[in-house]
Amino acid sequence: PSTVVKGTLKILNAGDSTQPTFSPSQSLDVGSFDQSSGVFNAGALTHVIKSNFTVGTGAVFNADSSTIQFTSGPSHQISSAAALNNLQIDAANTVELTANLSVKNDLNILGALHAAAFDVSVLEGDVSITGELTSTTGSITLQSDGTFGGSGLVSIFNLLLSNAAAPATTVLTGNVTLTNQLTVESNRILEAGAFSIRLEGTGAGASQPFLVNGVFNSGTSTVEYAPVSVSTAEIAGLAYKNLTLQGLAGSQLSLPGNASVSGTLNAADADVTLTIDGVMDLGTTGVLDEGS
Repeated sequence: PSTVVKGTLKILNAGDSTQPTFSPSQSLDVGSFDQSSGVFNAGALTHVIKSNFTVGTGAVFNADSSTIQFTSGPSHQISSAAALNNLQIDAANTVELTANLSVKNDLNILGALHAAAFDVSVLEGDVSITGELTSTTGSITLQSDGTFGGSGLVSIFNLLLSNAAAPATTVLTGNVTLTNQLTVESNRILEAGAFSIRLEGTGAGASQPFLVNGVFNSGTSTVEYAPVSVSTAEIAGLAYKNLTLQGLAGSQLSLPGNASVSGTLNAADADVTLTIDGVMDLGTTGVLDEGS
């Protein structure tokens, strides 16, 4: 059973110093959720939101082990710095962030999540994307073991595998595009599997498009450096399976250190200037494709 509110569920201060506490005994099915004060205890329930989700700065939203599910949209907004437990966005539904988002466990994107300039942090769970995940200048941060990706579109500004007290592994389950930077911090492991990682950013040193202080296991993946400006992009000194180098006319790629390719090194794009100051090692299995 569920409690159905066709309009907006508002949790307000009664006008005195008393802060209301709402602990529903069954799931909510509401148009919008708007909590400006008081305490909401979500429990172990799935709460359906058909429009917007707002938690004010003076309110306390306790996610407990709940799931917030966006459905019957098609468009929604999350205007809350409150941490959620599980978040699901159903197919044909689009959620726009107007504040940073924190998800303790699983983030399941069947529709679309447009983060824009806001940050998304996933503390412990998996990120499944069969719809789309985009950001313009915001960062997606993964803080522990889990999977990331799926059959959907992933085009995000930054992806950060943040430093962990104990070794933690992120396993890619789909192709990803980074418009600025992919960072693997110390004590973090990125398992690329058979997927592609497209890097469109530029920069060197701490600003390079692929910054690895942890471990990168390439699997059978393809890493593609494809800067979208004519600035220089530094190639990380890593062991790649397949490596593709391309970009805009006049763009530059540089390898200041050493890297290896055990599959195919595709350097056939004549628009890109490649400078190797270290060593690009193809070993006994690597193949160089320079085009025709």
